[in-house]
Amino acid sequence: MKTKKIALLFILLATLAYVMSCNRNKSLQSGQIILDSLSLERSTHLFGDTTMPHNSISIVFACPTDSMPNVVIDSIRYNILNNLFGPQYASMKPREAMLAYAAASDSIYLAEVEPELKEELAANPNYRPEGGLYSYVEELFGQVIYRQDSLLVYGVEIFGYTGGAHGHFFTRLFNLDLHTGKLIRLFDFLDEKKARELTDMLWKQLMEDQDVTSREALNEMGYGTLGDLYLTDNYEITPNGISFHFNQYEIAPYAMGMIVVTLSYKDLAPYILEDSAAAKLLPRTNKEYGQ
Repeated sequence: MKTKKIALLFILLATLAYVMSCNRNKSLQSGQIILDSLSLERSTHLFGDTTMPHNSISIVFACPTDSMPNVVIDSIRYNILNNLFGPQYASMKPREAMLAYAAASDSIYLAEVEPELKEELAANPNYRPEGGLYSYVEELFGQVIYRQDSLLVYGVEIFGYTGGAHGHFFTRLFNLDLHTGKLIRLFDFLDEKKARELTDMLWKQLMEDQDVTSREALNEMGYGTLGDLYLTDNYEITPNGISFHFNQYEIAPYAMGMIVVTLSYKDLAPYILEDSAAAKLLPRTNKEYGQ
């Protein structure tokens, strides 16, 4: 009798696990992939002294934390962690990656700054830096920008300050196919053979945005003085078109900030590979005209 009860219990547990697995796979197939919010905020002071400068790090991001093996979720998680923290952290669990990144940030800060400040203290033991001198700041923020059906657009914003006149800020954007968890590459849905024409369209659109009629006029304003426009991988699929993002110093001086150029689906229509799987993910209300 006892053996039968154990056998029945085992069968019950196995059945429950199977049902949960089926429900979970059904949920994944219907696009109901859950991204949890993770965060960390802390300051690490030089020499362990709270009166001393510090490394301030703040991390807030959304990421799947489901521990059950799944190819799609694993790929989504890998792409988020890779773009947020770097390839050395991409295969870790999200919280583990966050803590490891923060620990590395602290180690770099202490190794770079403590020896320099130690010299100052040797000459003046009562010296205490003011105004943020010798302090570092690092802020990382990752969030879903847009989500529709099997398309997910994710954005990463990173700010850092390690001294000088100003900090550095940049944004990474990437697009994921929720059917596969894989990145959507630009030429997955655009004709790569027409790359030059598409680049010319970027220049024409920027001229229209800035109300000028020549590239020379754009150059006088600062655009293109540090680099030419190009079909960057730092792009965002939106309901209105494809937005290409260029960070500070990429094509223009720091003061001009982030530069965004959007090509509408109407203008892109001749270049879209309509038979591709990626094109079917584009959030257009009218596939012919994009409007």
